[in-house]
Amino acid sequence: MCIHKTFTRSCGNIFLMENSTKFTITIFSIFLLFGCGPSPEEIAEQERLAKELEIFEQKKDEVKVLYETLLSMSEEQPCNNMEEFKNLQQLEEKHGTNLFQEKTKEKIEFYADECEKYKFQRKEDEVKVVYDTIQNMSEEKPCFNLEEFKNLQQLEERHGTNLFQEKTKEKIEFYADECEKYTEFNSLGNWIIVNYRHDFGELTGEKGLNLRAKGSFSNSATSNSLLSIDFAWNQTDLQNPTFYLNEYGRNPVRGKYRDRLDNTMECLFRDSKGDTRTMDLYQSYGSDQLYATESTYKARDFNSENTKIFKDLVREGDKLMFVCERYFADVYKFTLDFKYAKNAKRKLNE
Repeated sequence: MCIHKTFTRSCGNIFLMENSTKFTITIFSIFLLFGCGPSPEEIAEQERLAKELEIFEQKKDEVKVLYETLLSMSEEQPCNNMEEFKNLQQLEEKHGTNLFQEKTKEKIEFYADECEKYKFQRKEDEVKVVYDTIQNMSEEKPCFNLEEFKNLQQLEERHGTNLFQEKTKEKIEFYADECEKYTEFNSLGNWIIVNYRHDFGELTGEKGLNLRAKGSFSNSATSNSLLSIDFAWNQTDLQNPTFYLNEYGRNPVRGKYRDRLDNTMECLFRDSKGDTRTMDLYQSYGSDQLYATESTYKARDFNSENTKIFKDLVREGDKLMFVCERYFADVYKFTLDFKYAKNAKRKLNE
């Protein structure tokens, strides 16, 4: 019994050092020689240990294969390489092996630095592409160019690069001035270019200038209610400046009397310098058009000169305040800003 026990303990030590096949042959040869053998529990434990050793060897083989694969990777993708070596590191930690952990750590540190350089290079390449693109932009759109160079400036700030920041700053300053000039030259302000249609709704091919605003009106039934105004005039003496007033924004102000003189609306207008003048607006029976005219058949001929001044102020792009009265009870107040009138006239004729 003493020999059996001693040998059994020795068998366990031998089993951990040799593979299962050699051990089994050796152990049974000794058992036959001494006439003794391991218990069933000892045999089961030996088989379990042998299986674990076999699995551990497979894990080491898996790690070796992956390591050899990673060594052949291209150096052109450092970020990808870094992630692959991190995966190898995690695999060794999971398997409990320690075959390449030191080398893997070195590779991770190396590729981490290379990855940062690679990313920064990509950012610089992106900035260069954008800069080269906007360098070829047309000078005819300075406001668009201004925004593009601002975007480039923001891109460099976001990427932490400093390739074209000085040049970009100069371009932004240049196009800011050009954009302001372009806007002043092309802006319409409150003016609208409209296309005329005939009674059947089809375009006539003619165009005109309109200007819209809002104000207020008061009468015996309401006070300071919404008034919308449409002003139409192509800035030519062949046409009369025309006003369309809509109470509550939807109800046109129309002439009530068949004699147009009875529908006259007496107005005061004040220009940006503070000068105030009178001007009459005339309207036919049932019409929604209130027009200013210099004709001698006007009810009050002394306003003719003021109507000429009004037209000149419109052409100059002035801002005018109006207070108009009719029927001793209806009062209309509004402001018309004619800024960019010259631009509107030029674009109308283009």
